[in-house]
Amino acid sequence: EQGVQSFRMLYVDGYTGSMAINRNAVVDGDCYQGMMLCNWYGHSQVYANVLQLVGSWGSDYDITANCDGNPIMDVSANVVLSDEESTYHEPDAKHIDDYVQVYNRVCAAAHLAEANATEFLESLNDSIVKLGGSSQQCS
Repeated sequence: EQGVQSFRMLYVDGYTGSMAINRNAVVDGDCYQGMMLCNWYGHSQVYANVLQLVGSWGSDYDITANCDGNPIMDVSANVVLSDEESTYHEPDAKHIDDYVQVYNRVCAAAHLAEANATEFLESLNDSIVKLGGSSQQCS
């Protein structure tokens, strides 16, 4: 029997200045997982994050940028494997190396945790290949 679902997400609330939020992965997430970004000062770059959400509250919630209403984040080149219609799904060939890093990190983490990330890895590999990158293998 399972208990109450926890609300797990990457939540960033930056009071002190610019941040670089990149190369993060959400694997097999549900509607309680995603990215909520709040920044009050500075200018932050949010790029090359890869999300796979099985359940969602809609594409506005894949990555919630500027939750405090401060439009000081540049959000680009993120990949939403589960919703290519998402406003945050913007694969960019200039970030192939970043996507490959995410692929390798998720592959290694899945092996260590003995978790199944096959669907995520296959989808990300397809995206990498479509952008002109080399096919990746997780072994």
